[in-house]
Formats: sequence, C-alpha cells, structure tokens
Amino acid sequence: MQEFITKLTTNLEYAATVAEQLQQHPKALQQLLKNPQLLQTLKHDGALFATLLLRLPEGTFKPLPFQTQFLRDQNKRIVVCSGRQIGKTTMAAAKAIHYATMNPNTTTLIISKALRQSMWMFDKIRDMLYANTALRLLIKIRHGTTRTKIEFKQPINSKIIALPPGNEGETIRGLTANLLIVDEANFIKPQIITSVLMPMITATDGTLIMISTPEYAEHPFMQAFTHASEWGYTRYRFPSSIAPIPTPEARQKFLQEQQQQIPEEEYQREYLAILPDETNQLIATKHIHNCTQDYPLITEQDITEHRYTAHVAGYDLGGKQNPAAFTALQHITNDKWRLIFIRETQSENYGEFTAFIKHAHDRLRLSKIAVDATGLGKPITEDLQNLGLPILPITITKQTKHDIYTWLTICFEQQKITIPPHEKLTAQLKSIRKQYTKTTDGKTIKTRLEILTPTRTNDDIATALALALYATKNYPTKTTIIKI
Repeated sequence: MQEFITKLTTNLEYAATVAEQLQQHPKALQQLLKNPQLLQTLKHDGALFATLLLRLPEGTFKPLPFQTQFLRDQNKRIVVCSGRQIGKTTMAAAKAIHYATMNPNTTTLIISKALRQSMWMFDKIRDMLYANTALRLLIKIRHGTTRTKIEFKQPINSKIIALPPGNEGETIRGLTANLLIVDEANFIKPQIITSVLMPMITATDGTLIMISTPEYAEHPFMQAFTHASEWGYTRYRFPSSIAPIPTPEARQKFLQEQQQQIPEEEYQREYLAILPDETNQLIATKHIHNCTQDYPLITEQDITEHRYTAHVAGYDLGGKQNPAAFTALQHITNDKWRLIFIRETQSENYGEFTAFIKHAHDRLRLSKIAVDATGLGKPITEDLQNLGLPILPITITKQTKHDIYTWLTICFEQQKITIPPHEKLTAQLKSIRKQYTKTTDGKTIKTRLEILTPTRTNDDIATALALALYATKNYPTKTTIIKI
C-alpha cells in the first residue's frame, strides 16, 4: 500500500490512470481518500487533486504542464496574463474546488466581469463537483437557489461564491474571502479592484489570484503583472500556443488563420497575451472601459412594441464587403448619452434598411438621424428625407472625418457616452488609429491629424456610433425622463 500511495502522489500520469479506474468504483475512491498521507499531499498539491478527483466532459482532468505549475502554486498573490482558449476557466474552477475542500470553514469568491461569465464559471465548478461521487456527497443540496453559491457539508463547511461586480461593485461590496479569484480582471473597473475587492482579503489574510487577457496598462492587473517581483506576486504569461488543443497542428493552424484575419494589435492581446502599443490608438482602451456598463441592448421587438424612446441615431451604409450599421442613442441628462440599440446587416438591400429606419424613427421618436451621404449615400439620404425623416446628411471629407472622430474621442474621454460590453463594437473602437502628417505651402508647416480606419476588420458599428454622437452636438441639454 505504501508503495502505491508514493507512486500515486509523485506521478501524475499514474494518478490519471488510477482516476479512470476509480471512476467506476466510487466506494474504493472514498476508502482511498481516508489515507492520511494521500490527504496531506492532496492539501498542498492542486495538480494531483485535479487529476485524481476532477473530471471534464471528455474524461479525467489531466493538467498540461503550465496548468500543473499554476495549480501547485501556493503563493498568496498570483497574476496570470493569458491568451484565449487555454482553459483558464477550468484552471480557476479547479483552484477554487481544491481550496474550498482542503481548507475547511473558508469562503472562496470568484468575481467575473459580467453576469454571463460568473454563471459560466459557476456551472463549470458545479459540473466538475457533480461529476465525482465522492465530491458530490460533500455538497449541501439546496433546491431552487440561484447559480451563485455552493456550500459544503460539515466538517468542511466551506463556500464557493461566483458573482459579477456590478457597474460600481454594488453586488459584492462588504463580502470577505479567504481566496479571491478575479476572472478577466483587466476588464473590471480599477476602482472596484482597489476599493471593493482588495479589502475583502485584508481581514482574512487571504489569497488573491487575478487572471485575464491583457486589455490596458493603467490598471491594477497589469500593474501587478509589471511589478510582480517587487509586489510579491507569482507572474505567469500563457499565450494561446501553450495549449495544444485539440492537437498541436490544429492549434497552430487556427492561430495562423487568426493572425491573417484580425488586426495585429488584437492578435497580440487575444492570442499572444501581450499588451500592444497604444501610442497610435485613437481612443485609449481605458476610456472605452470607463464608458462601459453592463446592461442589455434593446431588441427590434422592443422597438416594434414602443417600449423605449431614443433621440438620435447614426447610419453607416457599409458596402459590398462591409456591413451596414445603425445605432440609436438615448439622451440621459445634459450632455450624457447611452447607446441602446445596434443593428448590423451584411446586405446590399438598402430599400429594406431604409424601411427599417423609418420604422425605428416612428417607434423611437428620433429627433435626428446622421447618415453618411458620401457617394452611394447621397440618393439613399434623399430617399430617407423624402420619407419625412429628420436626416442630418454628412458628406465624408478629410475635414468632416477629422471632426467626427475628434468628437467621438472627446465623448469617450469625458464620459459623455455609455455603451454596453459589446465585443464587436469595442474591438472596432480599439482598432481606429491616428497619425500626424505635416504639410507645407512653402512658407509655413502645418501638422494635421489623420484618422486611419482598420484594414483587417470592419468599422461599421463604430462609424454609426460616431455619426450618432456627431448628431448630439448642440443638442438641447435639458434633462430627459427616460425608460431604461
């Protein structure tokens, strides 16, 4: 028996083989878990715990080398800068289960950037627990509860709680935790990290783990990553190439395709886990996030049923290769606006889109609709005007493009606009670039700002938003009563 336990606790491949066999014999597993040496090793070895006790839909959880390193790390401060699709949700879930079960009377709190992500994390933890009979027997069964909390029976008596932070931390303020895992930390507002989350582990001398794809530098997550050695953090960077899923060849092919299809800066963030240089980015990422709140956009059904009112809109016609996009803004108060609707269509049927804009105007009671009247846009603009719509035609020249995007930048820098966490819009906003060029008439030299739109991604929604915001200039600043 001693030789078996020694091999089991020192060889993960062997532990995975044993785990497969024990899956068919739950009573044998329960008996094995009574071994003091095994229990002591499991307490300090998260990788062995995951291999022996946790299951994924495809079978036994067999941590990859980088996951093993993370799961075995017992430092009280850990920061992980990660690419997409490396299994970081699974890693975080395994870490939470291991800590909660091996440390009685503790609270493990997992904060995700939004409700959808926190429910996804909760489901992952619950499924991993329920896939093993020995672990499932440790859980208190509470019928009808929400997907936020798992409680363990005595003598463990620990809790795992998964929550979003809300727009200002209101859903989690006042909680305490022994283990705090912040998922997609770089997407959570800095003031929530510093003023709401960090105090949660002060009284407990707790552990903090921040995991995220890199988003912007002026944030506690990236600051911890940058100053890890000074601040006592263990630092990891896991690019997407580190996880050969489903095979090394398939992963390499996928990454090559993505590198060809998306902007280089986005590829660096999403797959290399590298924060790109934002020097030439028109709108700083921190300003985009400062203007982002977690709320749903309204639907076309909402428009049809007169459920909401909007005030201005923007329409980018697109073209043969680019979608057409329509955005509607709601006037909140004074110079504050909220994006409440987006429609994007890959179609050359402008008549259909014109009919929709007429429909949206009548239901939302729009007072102004800014439309790109350049080229093909001129006859379409005239059609919209002939329908009696309050059209603001804008012919895009170098000067008007400069004015529109300068105002777009000001609106984000001064938080005049609020947007939802819409991935496509956010990506388009981050992809807009600026460059300064010098011109001369032989006597004086002038420096001019030029706006560069992306070449490997569409900018239709961002342009429609820019047009809508341009229509808000000189808008009456009285307070508007809204339904939201």
